[in-house]
Amino acid sequence: MNTQNQPSTETAQAIIGPTIDLPPFGQGVNNRRPLRDVLEYSGSSVAGLSATTAWIGCPRYVELKALGVRRCPTNAELEGVVALPPASFGTMMHALRSERLLYGPQAHYQLLESWRSEMVLEDYLKALQLWQTYDAMFPWGRDPFEYLGVECEVRTPLQLWNGSWVLKTVRYDSVIRYPDGSIYSFECKTSAKGGSGALRPYLIQGMTHSGLWNANPWLTAKYGQMQGSLFDMLVKTKEPDCDRIPEYFSRHQQKRALLFMCAPQQSVHFTRSPVDGKLPEMFGHCYGHWRPCDYIGLCHEEAYGSYQYRDGRDYDGR
Repeated sequence: MNTQNQPSTETAQAIIGPTIDLPPFGQGVNNRRPLRDVLEYSGSSVAGLSATTAWIGCPRYVELKALGVRRCPTNAELEGVVALPPASFGTMMHALRSERLLYGPQAHYQLLESWRSEMVLEDYLKALQLWQTYDAMFPWGRDPFEYLGVECEVRTPLQLWNGSWVLKTVRYDSVIRYPDGSIYSFECKTSAKGGSGALRPYLIQGMTHSGLWNANPWLTAKYGQMQGSLFDMLVKTKEPDCDRIPEYFSRHQQKRALLFMCAPQQSVHFTRSPVDGKLPEMFGHCYGHWRPCDYIGLCHEEAYGSYQYRDGRDYDGR
């Protein structure tokens, strides 16, 4: 990659710049807080928005998420605990996984126990059984690779269509290195079914993971090229199952991912219809792969009274 005219290392240290080295192991990971806080603030980027989120998501969703807008809690949520939606359950399992990697074979059980009062019994038992199965299949400390980072963010400068440069960010669940020196992104995924077919929604994410790493000259010079993604599957079937499935992405796939992220359309924001004042419906996101978007009522029904900021203030659309 041609590094001419890229942001300097000195500038990178003064403001938010490209990643020239992985952060110290576990830096910035803070799971030991109420589950509600973990669910709301997980995956936040120091540079603003994740490149992957901006690509596979809706611009409006990304904007509202960055503003901290959320659906107002229901009466049931205010009065007690309710079942976790699939995405929230997955976020919780991510946090428990990082706790296990950082602090040892009992840390994730201790953290899960501390959150027990914040979830229904079914979710607690499901998570507990999944981790018991995982630990039996992949005992702690016996992985055939070393961990270079956990919940680490990488920022890579990409050249836009007009010749200027922009930083795109991606957060890895973990980065691993095998004894032969090969580097992989090691990503935790919860799924209702097993097998490689369950990974289809995450292949675009894998392309960006490898593409942004391999486009970063500092990281490739120090650690080497990223060979692909190893998906750490936690399968929520009646009998819990776990698997580790590798996926590889060609140079062409990675190049296409980077070209898409640098396209002019990435800077275009959707406007409301002059006819009904509504935003265009992003069918792939509004109605989702698993469930409707959290903001579908806000975007299409202008249900402002049903949404608030994280600090409890009403969101009025501004």
